[in-house]
Amino acid sequence: MPEYHYLNLKTVFVSCDPDRDTPKRLKEYLKNFGDDIIGVTGISNDDPELLNCMKSFKIYSNKIPLENGNYSMDHTTITYIMDD
Repeated sequence: MPEYHYLNLKTVFVSCDPDRDTPKRLKEYLKNFGDDIIGVTGISNDDPELLNCMKSFKIYSNKIPLENGNYSMDHTTITYIMDD
């Protein structure tokens, strides 16, 4: 009989737009993907800790103004798999 090994994966989603992604809003968004996803956001889009994290993981983001006064975020989509 084959032996099975299960992975205990934890998923962390890091927002590159904390100006819009408040903790409450991020929590609601992540419910669409599962109950066990950990959401991480910064204080603002200029938060030094967030920018340092994004730089470390080679994440690019750029705010693109829209005609209606709102904006869109162009950003890298990367998935990392790491061990403890």
